[in-house]
Amino acid sequence: MQPKVDLKVYDQKTEKAQQVEFEMLVLTSEDETKAIELANNLNLLAKAIEEKKTSITKPMNEALKNVRELFKPREEKVQSIIDSLKRKVLEFKQTERAKAEKEKADIEKKAEAGRIKPETAIRKMGEVKEVEKTTHTDSGKMTVKKRKVVKIINPELLPKEYLIPDEAKIKKVALAGVEIPGVVVEEVEEMSF
Repeated sequence: MQPKVDLKVYDQKTEKAQQVEFEMLVLTSEDETKAIELANNLNLLAKAIEEKKTSITKPMNEALKNVRELFKPREEKVQSIIDSLKRKVLEFKQTERAKAEKEKADIEKKAEAGRIKPETAIRKMGEVKEVEKTTHTDSGKMTVKKRKVVKIINPELLPKEYLIPDEAKIKKVALAGVEIPGVVVEEVEEMSF
């Protein structure tokens, strides 16, 4: 349920300012003064709107933060148990797959050495139990998937196009007067009210 908030006064002031701004031409010093006064009044309106919004959102954000903190340890504990179970099942699947591969390799060696007939080797290979990727239970299923993971093992060897500069750090250092190759500090004009 949204709290009831009367925003008409803000809307009316904004509409009026927009109309004045739309019709305004800044051609003289007097026009400049009017534009600055309008902008300063709009800054006050923006501040009032922000304060009204904050008066509504601050208690909500605090309540949301408290609820998240209440549930976070429980969610983390449950996820930790799930992660542990996933590791254990994955280890089991990997062990079973290794056993099946070893069994097939042993059959293949026996066939190559002539200790068993080729048709017997083929039959025995077919009898080796394959490890299923998906295991179904009454409450759901678990599937083993392979995915590729990219790991940076030596960042110093990365080509330049894969390096992202820390713009905040560069700005701070450059504005402090330190020269950085490839960086310039320029002055630009802008207006503030």
